[in-house]
Amino acid sequence: MNRSIIIAVALATSAWMAQAEQILLRGSDGTAHGPFEVRNGEKITLKGEEFAIEVLTKTPAQAKLEEKLRSTTVDLIEFTEVPLDTVFAFFSAKHQVNIVPTASLVTNRSGLKVTLTLRNVPLYDAFRYIAKLTDCTFHVEDAAVVFDLRPSTTAGRRKSK
Repeated sequence: MNRSIIIAVALATSAWMAQAEQILLRGSDGTAHGPFEVRNGEKITLKGEEFAIEVLTKTPAQAKLEEKLRSTTVDLIEFTEVPLDTVFAFFSAKHQVNIVPTASLVTNRSGLKVTLTLRNVPLYDAFRYIAKLTDCTFHVEDAAVVFDLRPSTTAGRRKSK
């Protein structure tokens, strides 16, 4: 039986209505998948399996850091074969944002290099593109942005030369 789940989130202002929320998808066996981004009211059914959606609540510190990431515009990013740890160090120093790669990310992506050029993008979007290019995820915690391997990634599968 396919059923769509409707996400109903009370938001403080209408400006947030267009913003994506981070969610976990929980299968009927209890396995959690994510976090993913979904927009308020979006319906979700995946491969005929029903998923319960848990909206991740944000602490005031998380909301403040996320707002900083969304409101800080990066004028220009030009990386050509730059090691991922150097990319993290660049953003951390330039934008005073703590970036924490998980141990599994450090172990399995140690040689990964990033090639990316972006102009006039929010810092949040720059992190989103970096995560996509490196087959990672990221989430905002109280005092840091944490990057991790994408859950479906096999350890070492896409190690760079």
